[in-house]
Amino acid sequence: MKCENRIYLKGKLGNDARIQQVGERSVANFSMATDVDYKQQDGRWGKETTWHSVCAWSGFGMPDLSLLKKGTSVTVIGRIRKREWTDNQGYKKETVEVLAESVDILQSDKPAQNRSSSPAQGNYQTNDDEF
Repeated sequence: MKCENRIYLKGKLGNDARIQQVGERSVANFSMATDVDYKQQDGRWGKETTWHSVCAWSGFGMPDLSLLKKGTSVTVIGRIRKREWTDNQGYKKETVEVLAESVDILQSDKPAQNRSSSPAQGNYQTNDDEF
């Protein structure tokens, strides 16, 4: 059996994307909320919100990263990765984040022609050497 690290999220951005230039490419980091509705024991409906950290590099399958604003509805296809580093005080840190391979804006105040088109399944391009 082949193992696979693949995640599909549909939700809303919790903040404007923080965009940085790295060489000739841009990278956007943002938080994203997803919700699950469930029926509680008393019969009422509840909602569980999960927050995800997302890292998206400009290029194939990505919209104009400046369109990633707080409250925008998006779908993200990617994989989960764990990053480790040492901070300025010498403490080891780690985080788990979604490395986006495709981001599609579902709702935005900007015109529709600025949206990305999601790539066909299996046509994702990522360059892990840049991380």
